[in-house]
Amino acid sequence: MLTTSKTPQKYSLVLCSLVATLVIWLGSKWYYQDWFENPFKYPAKASSLTATVLMCWSIILSTRASFIENHFGGLDKVYQVHKHLGKWAVGIIVLHPLFLSADRILDLPEFIRGLWFVPTGGSRYLVGHNLGVATLLLMGILLFLT
Repeated sequence: MLTTSKTPQKYSLVLCSLVATLVIWLGSKWYYQDWFENPFKYPAKASSLTATVLMCWSIILSTRASFIENHFGGLDKVYQVHKHLGKWAVGIIVLHPLFLSADRILDLPEFIRGLWFVPTGGSRYLVGHNLGVATLLLMGILLFLT
């Protein structure tokens, strides 16, 4: 079993990129006055953006580039950060569909239906919904296998 070091890890680059991503997203919403009617979409979009950035960082960290090793203090520290970011990314991405369905939380069967595959009926948004469900299931299977 892989153990983690008790020495503090350097997450500053990751945190800066997360903050920059969320600030740019909220800034664009403000600049274009493109606000959502459903207030649950804000945490849903923030969780998807955060998880995407964390997954990108996990991929970058797995490249074993020497400048990344130097920044984090060795390959063992890089893989520990990689493991932590991967866990956080999976945990945060699960919040995305929960918040998208949160407006139906009082009607529990409808809430649960919103978390599963739905007939598309030609709607491109529902196709995206079904692709998201499939992707989340695939991520769960891959996580189980690893």
